Amino acid sequence: MPPSRTLHPSLDRRNIERLPLMQRLRARAAMDMNESPTKLRALANDHIRGGRPLDTSAILPIVYANLVGLDPPDSATIEERLQAWGKEELVISVQRPINAIRLLSSVATDTPPAVMPTLWPHVWRWVAHLREHHPYYGWDIEGDMENIDLDVALSVVRILVPCLRSEKQSFRDEVVSTPGLAGAVFHSWSDTIHSTTDVIVKPFHDGVFDYFDSIHRLVELNRLRLDVEDAAEAARGARSLAEAIVYTLHNILLKRTPNDQRAPRFRSILNLIEMLSPPSHGHTPFWNVLLEERAAAALVLCTRHTIQLLDPPTQKLAFSVITRSLKYAMNPKQLAGAIECGLLVLISKAMTQNPAVDMDELGWLAILQRGLAHRAVVAAVQRVRDDLEPVLSKLRVTGTPVAPYYERLVNFITLHRFRYKVLEDVRRRESECSYEQCPTQIADAGMRRCASCCEVFYCSRECQRKDWRSGHRDACADLAPSLTVLRDPPRLMCQYQLGVIFPGGWAVPVPPPPAGTPDFSRLMFGRNAPFLRAVVEHEGGGGGAQRVQRAGGPGSAQLHVVVDWTGEVEYGATTVMQRMYCGQDVPAGYTVVCAGAVSDEMCVEAEGSGCRRGCGFARGAG
Repeated sequence: MPPSRTLHPSLDRRNIERLPLMQRLRARAAMDMNESPTKLRALANDHIRGGRPLDTSAILPIVYANLVGLDPPDSATIEERLQAWGKEELVISVQRPINAIRLLSSVATDTPPAVMPTLWPHVWRWVAHLREHHPYYGWDIEGDMENIDLDVALSVVRILVPCLRSEKQSFRDEVVSTPGLAGAVFHSWSDTIHSTTDVIVKPFHDGVFDYFDSIHRLVELNRLRLDVEDAAEAARGARSLAEAIVYTLHNILLKRTPNDQRAPRFRSILNLIEMLSPPSHGHTPFWNVLLEERAAAALVLCTRHTIQLLDPPTQKLAFSVITRSLKYAMNPKQLAGAIECGLLVLISKAMTQNPAVDMDELGWLAILQRGLAHRAVVAAVQRVRDDLEPVLSKLRVTGTPVAPYYERLVNFITLHRFRYKVLEDVRRRESECSYEQCPTQIADAGMRRCASCCEVFYCSRECQRKDWRSGHRDACADLAPSLTVLRDPPRLMCQYQLGVIFPGGWAVPVPPPPAGTPDFSRLMFGRNAPFLRAVVEHEGGGGGAQRVQRAGGPGSAQLHVVVDWTGEVEYGATTVMQRMYCGQDVPAGYTVVCAGAVSDEMCVEAEGSGCRRGCGFARGAG
């Protein structure tokens, strides 16, 4: 192929003629179509492993010659070629373009962006062919590549670096919009998150984060749509995609880089989450997978380590995504994990910095207060109190000006103090044998719990049997969960309202909950039940309720909101437990059915809801 003056100077074959003799001979052999492709393969392997036998100006003409010198086999005749040539010969026929792509990826960071409009079309036509027909080429002759499909996908992501740094915006948009490119990116991303080889990881990350930024720009301009199902399929499942996101947050973005790219890369991941599950779509199934992979804690940890590097819009975006994760994470362990990773310290920093993040707008207070109905969350807050106290003390001593809603955090801490006292009482009861005639009454770390009601504890199987015969048999039945959709709350709930709210007009089916999501039965009758009932008893009326309401501020009377996935209805029902005097806060269009020691005459009908008196839930209230 004679040199052409229309090509970019970096592609001129005369660059090779300027090399020393031995390098010139090696470069010619790699470019000569009559030579064995193993010469090109050896050159590519040397560069990929960190050696630099040739300069980039000599590499690019070799890459160009091997990409344009051959055409991909026709899809209609590839089966015939396989039968006629055999698999080994078929694989050999594509070795040159494969290794040319690998060679280009090894020098991608040094490749002039101006040369990529010439190289990219030839790169992608081969990548598209190899990925589509990779089962035919899955056998690697010399064993350097375990997976040709993955290897070319990795290479193309690294090649994106010079493409997406081109001065021509039209070319960058054209590259990002390439059909099939998203699949290659997400496939390779999910397969390389655990790689520790810097030669692979660094250029790959440069390419993948540039790609995320570019697709975000086109999505914002409504010129591209990133479909979560397509991305998940390319990553070999939604769980693999979620693992890649969480692993990147935990392990990639917390490491300092020479030019410290943590902030822009964190923004890229936040934007990616928003693109895969837009806020307008609400609680999508993909969020459930993210939460199962502990995304809430990872988001908090990453935000805490980078908050000083983030500009105000990115800070707001980070807190918005964190709030969504906590809002959708109905398993209290998710909220507890986020708190232990520094959620409260992070919130206090955000509210006291200048300019402050408007946490009221994000609704963090309601999420945290609902969490205090769970002993796991109360215990988690207690474990991090030592980290939070210096922040509170500093503000009290110095009188530092703070946002007006900083008081909300203080109110939350005060409310937690009430709940933690209740938890301590519950723990004390749980450490004592419930059989009144127990001969020892010695606290034991190995106490047995009644598996049916979770309310009583025993030091031995013998005490459990005796207490069962002496009266717990009858008491347990009133505390144990029923097989009905929802059962009457215990007597201690008489001052509370148990509502079943059926949202109407849902456009999409309710997604399945994350693993471990507490349904109503588990909330009221599981391990959390003794604590929750103690809270109800302690705060149920009189001065106790007033003190707690003052401590928690507006809206603190609401104890808990969960989604009940066990209801025998066609879609999910939201179980709400709140004080009777909060009934006016129920949104219009929602039906609240009262239960407990009240009659159906007290059934609250929200405006426009069409609540039916005497329904099954109200009849059961008696």
